[in-house]
Amino acid sequence: RKYDAAKLNRMVGSVEALSLAAYITGERRYADASATWLRAWFIDPATRMNPTMRYAQIIPGRPEPRGTGIIDSRQFMRAVDAALLLRGAPSWSADDDDALRSWFGELADWLVTSPQGKQEGAAQNNHGTWYDAQLADFALYAGGEQIARETLERFASQRVATQIADDGTQPRELARTRSYHYSAFNLLAFVIAASLGRSAGVDIWQDSGPRIRPAIDLLVPAATTGAAWPYPDIDKIDHYTELAPVLARAARAYPNAGYDRVLSQLSANVSSAASLRLRVGAFGSLGGTAAAPAPLVLAT
Repeated sequence: RKYDAAKLNRMVGSVEALSLAAYITGERRYADASATWLRAWFIDPATRMNPTMRYAQIIPGRPEPRGTGIIDSRQFMRAVDAALLLRGAPSWSADDDDALRSWFGELADWLVTSPQGKQEGAAQNNHGTWYDAQLADFALYAGGEQIARETLERFASQRVATQIADDGTQPRELARTRSYHYSAFNLLAFVIAASLGRSAGVDIWQDSGPRIRPAIDLLVPAATTGAAWPYPDIDKIDHYTELAPVLARAARAYPNAGYDRVLSQLSANVSSAASLRLRVGAFGSLGGTAAAPAPLVLAT
């Protein structure tokens, strides 16, 4: 744990909790703390990360670029959400906002132009799905609507149709030793991209509904009825962690599908904070919204 993954997780977890606390309570101290984290990681020249994933998941002694590490930058969608919730806070200036948008614009450019980005974009499993979800999110946030729209317009044919079978199975993910986790993990990227599509004028929910809905429905029985998951899996499955973020998105897109009831059932025994994050719809495993909520009004 001497590398950056643990630090990244701590940062995004902190800014999402602090921004959400500021948004709900109106207390400035939470916004101040979140802004401090964001400036340190993304903006301050002395401490900021370079806007690439050049060394992500690198193997010592093997200098060739590894596109697979790009999947780790999906966590930055949570930082985007946190920054959006700070809009209007005195501690988060227009210059801060511009600088952060510029950083994510550079990252989006790197994803498109670098050998690693091209390698990851060509992946035919969850890595490719998450690549598209990230690229669309970061581009939308940075003002790159065209690249986001182009990415999402081909999403149904290049990602959904090639990875989800008519019966809802995801063959490439079912081949993994943790088949439930990877099926839900890939599906989360699908529903995040579908949600982002609404900001870009692309209706993935409708276009890909005949495959996305069966993919969700395939995962529900094991989570709600105790039915055995009918595929090999070496792991103990945490159904709430795996499926609830998917259901929270899908319930908004398909209000008559009953996903809200399933989500309530899964949420019965989790913390109020975890449930709140899903209900708010901008945080946690849900990933980026790339569109600002109502302005933040802080208590003085």
